[in-house]
Amino acid sequence: MCHVAAGPDALPVTPQGKIVEPPEAAGDQLDCVICHGSTYNGGGTNGKRRVMDDGGTPYWSLAGLKDARTVGGKVTAVACKRCHVNTGGKVFSPDGTMTKAFKYGTDYVAEPYQLTYDTGNGTPETATIDGDVHAAAGMTCADCHSIGDHKFQYGHHNVSWAHDTVPDDFNCETCHAGTPHASSTNAYKNTLDGHAEYLACQTCHIRHTGGLMFRDLTEPILSDADEHFYSFRDEVHYGVEPEYRWFNGKSGGWEAVLEGPCPIGPQGSKRGNRRGDGSKITPFKRYEAMVWFDMFVLQPVPYILKDFFVDGDLVNAANKGMESSGWIPEGSVYDFELRKKRGIVFKFPMVCALKVDHGIQTGENALGYATTDDLRGCNSCHSQDASFWKYLGYTPLELRRLQKPRTPQ
Repeated sequence: MCHVAAGPDALPVTPQGKIVEPPEAAGDQLDCVICHGSTYNGGGTNGKRRVMDDGGTPYWSLAGLKDARTVGGKVTAVACKRCHVNTGGKVFSPDGTMTKAFKYGTDYVAEPYQLTYDTGNGTPETATIDGDVHAAAGMTCADCHSIGDHKFQYGHHNVSWAHDTVPDDFNCETCHAGTPHASSTNAYKNTLDGHAEYLACQTCHIRHTGGLMFRDLTEPILSDADEHFYSFRDEVHYGVEPEYRWFNGKSGGWEAVLEGPCPIGPQGSKRGNRRGDGSKITPFKRYEAMVWFDMFVLQPVPYILKDFFVDGDLVNAANKGMESSGWIPEGSVYDFELRKKRGIVFKFPMVCALKVDHGIQTGENALGYATTDDLRGCNSCHSQDASFWKYLGYTPLELRRLQKPRTPQ
């Protein structure tokens, strides 16, 4: 893929965040028309790329001459979603059934839409997927994420746990000044500008999240006849309320002690703090996974994805993954099956939080919207019933003050 950032935020990386330079052969996977052609649909339905096979060697479907002739216009967000498609690693077909994709990202759509879907455990649900004000304004993914030369900046981690960053010189304040609510119709806009000192913009302006909520990473599932890759057992939900954490753009990875370390977070990471490190209250999506955990290494067992997804070989994927992880001495031979038999490796439920940035709502659709005589927006947080305060570390005395409902002045 061409989405490899320059400098210290290059991808891919090791589990510790050490940069792994992409090989020269990666260039053979690029197809300019994927992004730049307006009609290219990946060779499959609904804009999905297909896996082709040439004498036993799989490769991605490429564009044809007809698609290439459409190159020339501005790259759209639709083009980005040819690879970064739908929320939480799932692609929904028109009948609501799910097929496999490999992304955790949140939908970036201009208009809200309703979706009825299979949660993955056989239970249908219907939810409204929120639109995003930036998408509605015609902004594309590259407006925030591009750093030039066909490179895109994310963070040090493959799944961007709390490192879903845009370029260092670009953030909300780049477009929205120090008094972002100056033109708001909110009766308490000056109060909101004060809140911005300790609340990330996303905290009030993202009402819902969703997508991949649970994944069983312990066994590869044999793919159906019409699919190419092995799969996981997944569970998805939409219309989910975010959870909130102190976050400074760098901290992250560890949850409450009883929940265990994030299965995909960088080793040695830390939580944000209320004071002293520049953290703000930020929304996250709660993601849970069942993993194989090694009690001697004190880390989940990582996989070599080719062995897991393409071959369905859990043992080989685990042995190679741990040997290349940097968590055991270099040159050591790892024996996943033996460690599992001896109880050193066992299944373990892990929890981590994934930062959310899309689905931005404004005006009456945002949290905290209030008129002079209606403060229900304020009291969506300032209430004893609000789950907003759960992970923020306030004392009981502080909570009594903060959870007291606001009343008109």
